[in-house]
Amino acid sequence: MPKVASLDTNLVVQLLVTREYPEISEAVVRAIEANQMTHLADLAITESVFVLSKHYRIERKAIAGFFRALFKNPRINCNVSLFNKAFDYFINHPALSFEDCCLVAYAELNNASPLLTNDRTLAKQLPHAELIKA
Repeated sequence: MPKVASLDTNLVVQLLVTREYPEISEAVVRAIEANQMTHLADLAITESVFVLSKHYRIERKAIAGFFRALFKNPRINCNVSLFNKAFDYFINHPALSFEDCCLVAYAELNNASPLLTNDRTLAKQLPHAELIKA
């Protein structure tokens, strides 16, 4: 039976912020290499982006670059299409949260757009988001 695992948010964050706890980062890398597949849940990625940008104040491009490099690892399984599209929005629209970028990307990829919202900034900045009229 193939050996599989999933990573929680804290371990995903540790992969990028290795200077704080290098022993944890090294253990995560060893765990990924020891498993045939490591799954990254949508929620773990979304929470990680929030922590990296808000707590660690890492730039959006750097966060996107980290995740895109991670997605290239054949042992990592996640919703790559969703997150690549969301990261494009995230980088190009600094007034938007990553969560909002994910919602719009999800709507687009699932032929469920526009994303209806009452967020004026979101509706103005992304073509697949539309302000709901009361």
